[in-house]
Amino acid sequence: MSNQIFKKIKVVINPGSGRGAKLPGFLARLIGVKSRKTDTSKNSDSYQNQILNSLRKFGLNPDISLSYSSREATEIARRCTREGYDLVIAAGGDGTINSIINGLSESETALGVIPLGTLNLFALQFNIPLEIPAACEMIAKGTLRTIDLGVMNGRFFSIVCGIGFDAYVISRASKALKRKLGAGAYIITGIKSLLKYRFRSIHFLLDDKPPIHTDYIVIISNGKYYSSNMFISDKASPNDGLLDVIGFQKRNSLSILRYIWELKGGNLTELPDVEYFQAQNIRLLPHGHHKIHLDGEPIGYTPALVSVAPSAIRIVC
Repeated sequence: MSNQIFKKIKVVINPGSGRGAKLPGFLARLIGVKSRKTDTSKNSDSYQNQILNSLRKFGLNPDISLSYSSREATEIARRCTREGYDLVIAAGGDGTINSIINGLSESETALGVIPLGTLNLFALQFNIPLEIPAACEMIAKGTLRTIDLGVMNGRFFSIVCGIGFDAYVISRASKALKRKLGAGAYIITGIKSLLKYRFRSIHFLLDDKPPIHTDYIVIISNGKYYSSNMFISDKASPNDGLLDVIGFQKRNSLSILRYIWELKGGNLTELPDVEYFQAQNIRLLPHGHHKIHLDGEPIGYTPALVSVAPSAIRIVC
């Protein structure tokens, strides 16, 4: 694809992305964090200049805006759709990408991604390089594709919606700990949470049809990855018009560790105490008042309706 298709381009940069400490090798391998050669943790100006220079090298001349909050990123992206931008590039982590998607969804403005976060699940899902020059080259030379999004009570997500324990862990990981340990903050918080979290049953309906399903952790995915070495299912696809639902039926600590191990091995859906479904709508019922996250961002509580939004956004990859 010629990059001349993009005449008006905006780069939205989250200056706080990539500031977390680099994980020790064994922890990075445990949760599947891949490291980049470029150090983005010390000086945001340096990688901002690298982004601009790399895009210009490939014939792209963007405007740049800095975003310091989720709401600001969404509003910048939404304004770009009104002002006729052809492409908005999200330079940040999965949270920044989610915010920009919520400004671009169901518009003609395409999304490009320069991954600067810790887990970078969106980049993993669509084979986007972690190195800034290579990501910029993909934006310039890649192809446009249309993908589905998930939507919960009007808020879109591109990768995953978690209900219960993982949403609790994400909500409890403090900003200070994330700045100090990066993705390691979730490991520490998860271990602590296992000791005191009260697992309560999650009740939900698929496509508003009986029976009512009951599990203790529920993951709703728009793709096949939960983390870079953790697989939901090979059946999962971001353009099949369906969401993939995983329900975990046991709640003790040993079972949780076993689920994590099988996620890493790609055999999760073969376990007898794990349910796997595909559906267009998942109605989370009021029982339990469980925390919910979308793409790693705490967003609210049950009850909620989670649905697929087919062909909701165009991306360059």
